[in-house]
Amino acid sequence: MRHQIRVFWKKQPGESEVLFTCNRVEVYAAAKDLLTINRNRLLFKNLFSGVFGNAYVNIGNETVLRHFLRVATGLESQFVGEAQIVNQLEEWMNKEGFSDSIKTFLKEALDRGREIRKSIDQSENLSGEDIADVVIKDAAFKLNGFSGKKLIVIGTGKIAQLFGEKRIEGADIYFASRKKHSRVRQISEKAGGQAILMKELGHHIETADVIVSATSSPHYILKEDHIREPLNKRETDLHMYDLAVPRDIEPSIGKLQKIHLKNIDDLNIRIKERNDQVREYVSLAENLIENVLDDPGRGVGRDAYKSRNTVQFTGA
Repeated sequence: MRHQIRVFWKKQPGESEVLFTCNRVEVYAAAKDLLTINRNRLLFKNLFSGVFGNAYVNIGNETVLRHFLRVATGLESQFVGEAQIVNQLEEWMNKEGFSDSIKTFLKEALDRGREIRKSIDQSENLSGEDIADVVIKDAAFKLNGFSGKKLIVIGTGKIAQLFGEKRIEGADIYFASRKKHSRVRQISEKAGGQAILMKELGHHIETADVIVSATSSPHYILKEDHIREPLNKRETDLHMYDLAVPRDIEPSIGKLQKIHLKNIDDLNIRIKERNDQVREYVSLAENLIENVLDDPGRGVGRDAYKSRNTVQFTGA
């Protein structure tokens, strides 16, 4: 799906870049006239209705920049104010072949977003909690702690890296990947764990207490047929967390005995509780974003697209 989305936009008139995160897809595109923009976005939404059928759209330079500043300050993140977002955006914009014009358009906004976040961090106690912390707390409650427990994290992306930064006391942690084994080995070493290949997963399911899956696969990577045999050899319950969008784990697995399956929607109550604690950050950041856009001396992004119109839309 990611490849197909990129190919579509590269074939359209104008310029475009696609941002993929663990729970959303964003398209930033530019053209010299609104007719071209509207043609491109309507065709795209029709072709990818499963992802973008209900996408929200921002059209116009200032509106797009406002949205990007919100992204850069973490206001559009699942965890409001998350610390990792600036690094993710920098990696995205610095990738090989990234459109120079779109990079120029967004670069100063990214820098200002970083400044906004730092200025608020100095005056507000912004929690650094992330989705890995939420899962760890939830699983620890269910298991009465992690001492002697076995945790498997599937994937090598952002969420796996977050788990790699944690030191879960008493836990035996493994990181599994189909490919990029050098990368999964680096993550596991950082966490004091071990790296395994997906083909070895069946054996580990027999003894795991928690499995977290967060890959970029467009298809289920764990199906009911994969898990039935090792599940029959278990005596204890298995807690599974599917944090991927689209889902990694076939939903019917959650109906099997000994399985407790949660996805990102099931964890939203805990996430909302955390986000409710940073309302003051949201208010301060929104005010500073408007100050940036109203500052005639800075002209964030304006020189890059004087004669062009931009569009941004997000789907999940």
